[in-house]
Amino acid sequence: STIVVPADFTLLQANLGLSFLIVILLIGYILLPREQDIKNLAIIDYGEQAQAPASVHEATLAAGVGTGAAETGNKADNPNRFAMRCQRVADTYLLSARETEILFLLAKGRNAAFIQKELYISEGTARTHMWRIYKKLNIHTQQELMDLIDSER
Repeated sequence: STIVVPADFTLLQANLGLSFLIVILLIGYILLPREQDIKNLAIIDYGEQAQAPASVHEATLAAGVGTGAAETGNKADNPNRFAMRCQRVADTYLLSARETEILFLLAKGRNAAFIQKELYISEGTARTHMWRIYKKLNIHTQQELMDLIDSER
C-alpha cells in the first residue's frame, strides 16, 4: 500500500513556514524600543546640588580646555554647572564620548580648527563630529547649541 501525498501539500507547508517567519519578524519589530523610549531611559537628573559627573570630559576641562565660567557669558556660572549642563544634553541626545567632548568645546564657542588642534584630530574629523552632533540635537548653528546648553539651567 502506497501513501499518496498531493503535490500541493509541500507548497502549502512552505507557505505556512514563510507566513510564520513573517509573523515572528513583525512581532520582533513591534517590540523594539523607539528612539524616544531610548532617550527617556538615558535622561539623568543630576539635581541642583550634585557635583558634575566624573568623566573623561571633566578631565578635559581640568586640563585647561577652557575656563567654563567666563566663556559661557555668565560670570556667576561655575565650571561644574556648565559641565553638568553639557553632560545632561549629551546624555539626553545619546552622544558618544568623543561627541560629548566636542560638544563641550562647541558650547564654549570653539571652532573646528581649535577642536582639531586641541584633540589632535584632523579638521575633517572634527567637522564630521560637529555635523553628527548638530544632526542628533536637531540644530543648525553653534548659537543654537549654546542656547540649548543655556536652557539646561
